[in-house]
Amino acid sequence: MPSIIIARSSQEYRAREDALAVACAQAGWPVLMTPHLYHLAEASPIWQDVTALPPSVVIVSALHPRPAEWLLRKHGVAGMVLAEDIRTLDALDDVVERLRQFGHPPCADVTVREVHASVGQRWYPVIDSERCRHCGQCAQFCLFGVYAMIDGRLTVRQPDRCKPGCPACSRLCPHGAIIFPLYQDDPAIAGAPGCVMTPDPQVVARARTRLQAKAPVSTPVTDELDALIDELDALAQRKD
Repeated sequence: MPSIIIARSSQEYRAREDALAVACAQAGWPVLMTPHLYHLAEASPIWQDVTALPPSVVIVSALHPRPAEWLLRKHGVAGMVLAEDIRTLDALDDVVERLRQFGHPPCADVTVREVHASVGQRWYPVIDSERCRHCGQCAQFCLFGVYAMIDGRLTVRQPDRCKPGCPACSRLCPHGAIIFPLYQDDPAIAGAPGCVMTPDPQVVARARTRLQAKAPVSTPVTDELDALIDELDALAQRKD
């Protein structure tokens, strides 16, 4: 029996979220409604509610399916995960039918439960562990200590050190494994279906050379990063 997670987003989608919760409950699936999971604090007890769900989970959120799935897996959700984007959902009957095809029968005793928490806006990378090869290039590149290599494996150790709006490490990743779900200027960086960021070797080489150069003490390190981001953004526009 799958459980349905509906992660609240903005007021724009609240009516659709509520209608979907009712439709899922009527179809026989228990529903857990949460705050926006991307913005939820790492230590929030709501993650315990999420990881305590049965091994088959459907998440509906205002994120593309790939980052939504890997966000759950980062916090320990195992088993089958089906992700749906509330922003692009079609008729509720069609959604319920897709859930029926998830492979598990509904149950007779279901509930819609909503948990609440105060959440602030966050910005940090989500790693697609199927694509990540743990090469460590992002950890070497990042100026803010967001990443760490532990026992040869990459981890997002300090997510809230990430500079809001900066997607530079995603553009440098040779495997397209780094996702910034809220980035609006490039669907590949946001993890949109069918999109993969392919780094330009020449830009990567120039970026590393610039960051490895010792800047004068009077030059803020953020100026160097901002210049890099401008260069990478210009490259993306040329490719478009």
